Amino acid sequence: FSETVNVSSLLVPALQLQSSVARNASTVVLSLTVDSVLQPFSSHSTSLTVNLGRSDLNRIKLRTDLCTSSSDCHVVMPAAALRDMADNPVIAVAASNARRISNFTADLIRP
Repeated sequence: FSETVNVSSLLVPALQLQSSVARNASTVVLSLTVDSVLQPFSSHSTSLTVNLGRSDLNRIKLRTDLCTSSSDCHVVMPAAALRDMADNPVIAVAASNARRISNFTADLIRP
């Protein structure tokens, strides 16, 4: 983000992961649930870390075409999902121009 965001305003269930930058008919899409949460002890910042909950993580692991590496793991976020420190909604990340995940850690544990 270009400005500091209010981490407590994050609505994780509004976030989606998708397999490509631009959504099309073959793009795999997965909506996160309340099982995934903001990383504990996060402070107001220009970046966020979401810890995937067990159910969301297992749903991703069952896919062979979503989030197997950073190249097929992109995030979509509506403006209503997060607010800045002045309580303004952030600029949406559209499905037509999703953002690649910046920090990807492969998981080797089966679901």
